Amino acid sequence: MSVFRRLQSDAGTWVWLAAAAMPGATAAQDAPERLRVFLDCQGDCDTREFRTVITYVDWVLEPNAADVHVIKTDQDTGAGTRHIFDFVGRLGLQGIDDRLVFTSSGTDTRDEVVRGMTRVLSAGLVRYMAHRGLAGDVEIRGGAGEGGTRTLSSQNDPWNHWVFELGFNVSAEGEELQNDNEIGVAISANRTTPEWRIEFEVEGDFERSTVTLSDGRKFHDNTDDWEAGGLIVRSIGGQWSSGGEISASTSTEFNRRFAARSAAALEYSIFPYEEANRRRLIFQYQVGVSRFRYAERTIFDKVQETVTDHALTLAFETRQPWGDMSLSGQFSNYLHDFGKNRTSAFAGVDVRLFRGFELEIDASYERVRDQIYLSAEELSDEEILVQRRQLPTSYEYELSFGISYQFGSVFNNIVNNRIVGT
Repeated sequence: MSVFRRLQSDAGTWVWLAAAAMPGATAAQDAPERLRVFLDCQGDCDTREFRTVITYVDWVLEPNAADVHVIKTDQDTGAGTRHIFDFVGRLGLQGIDDRLVFTSSGTDTRDEVVRGMTRVLSAGLVRYMAHRGLAGDVEIRGGAGEGGTRTLSSQNDPWNHWVFELGFNVSAEGEELQNDNEIGVAISANRTTPEWRIEFEVEGDFERSTVTLSDGRKFHDNTDDWEAGGLIVRSIGGQWSSGGEISASTSTEFNRRFAARSAAALEYSIFPYEEANRRRLIFQYQVGVSRFRYAERTIFDKVQETVTDHALTLAFETRQPWGDMSLSGQFSNYLHDFGKNRTSAFAGVDVRLFRGFELEIDASYERVRDQIYLSAEELSDEEILVQRRQLPTSYEYELSFGISYQFGSVFNNIVNNRIVGT
């Protein structure tokens, strides 16, 4: 009996039927290990959604450790995108290959696209679960994006969930009257379990720019910014979390020769954290202490100081079939002077008002009263133009608005790769 049958509706979405076994499924039945999957994603991807919904496999970061290598690519169609999942069996499943396709319309919301991709990926893995004798560990239902119901920790992991990343880049560009040289480095270490999230990161960006002005003078803009930080988050119940962070940094823009900060936070989520990929409403309170050594004397006649602060944040996010919405607000101030504070608000919505017509609006506003780092030195016109230093301000805002309307043929299954533009 086939483990699944694939049907494609006129709207381009996948429907499948799952069974418990298939011919040739001869894997050992005595407590077999979980299926290991490596996702090689090119194009549109939402790995958080995949890992949240498809919990009956082990997602691995090394292709050589995977039983199934999934290569995900995209192709543009006349009115949408063709999302292609190529499943390549490895190790004991070598030679068992497959391809599943989900075709999304340009009028689909982000939620519809992500759910469709998740359903197809989940369906494709059923075949390999059956070959490994693991079909009993997963139930695939007709609901949107629903997958397995069993969650187990990874076994035999010599790294104990730690993931490390090193990065280095160098760039140089120039022309007759100007040149820019930049070096960037990044190092990170992360560990994520259901109870803990631990992150460490070091980043540095060092830029040298030279511009020849109209009178022959050369203007040099040298910017050195680096930051090192760590974050530890602990689950303390279904809807409570606590955390702490430490950081150290320098910043030319913010007049910091050196800055160090430590903070603690407490967060409450109205919805269970397991639902965060679809809806999220959190309240967070944070209190911290910072030590600053300034590159130049500030407008408050300080060359160094230690300050304490606190912040209250409210954030709401939702992703629904009609579109996405995000709202957040924060109030913070320095405890030694409540007059030095900042209030910020953000709202973003991407909504399909009717089929083919989408509206996107993003807006943010900050009331600024906390620029204790401003340099007392006057800035030259050149330094203002290149935004080398933060300028004094009482507010900041940003607004973007966009609409799109797509109409015409709803048939988008044909791909023509001839003379692809570059």
